[in-house]
Amino acid sequence: MRIQTALFQRDIPYRASGRISYGNQALILQDRGRLEEAMALLDQKEEICRDLNLRNHLRIGLLNQADLFEAMGQPEKAPPLRAEAAAIEAEIMRGRSANA
Repeated sequence: MRIQTALFQRDIPYRASGRISYGNQALILQDRGRLEEAMALLDQKEEICRDLNLRNHLRIGLLNQADLFEAMGQPEKAPPLRAEAAAIEAEIMRGRSANA
């Protein structure tokens, strides 16, 4: 995985598409019960989304992380993620209203 991460850091278009791959792989791993591995991929997705300012994709990733924490028996970690996701959604909606 280190090689993949290094490649994504060098090339933004590949890095941007990596967030999709990480998110999809995380959902598959979560479905298979490999929760820690799924969380590691969602952490990578979060880092990419923050670095590239992909706000809506960050929002989705945060919600997936919150769901995963709940599945891992750590529900206390979910509310801050959900709150940040809600704040991002409000920010996105304000931007859409301003552009309309």
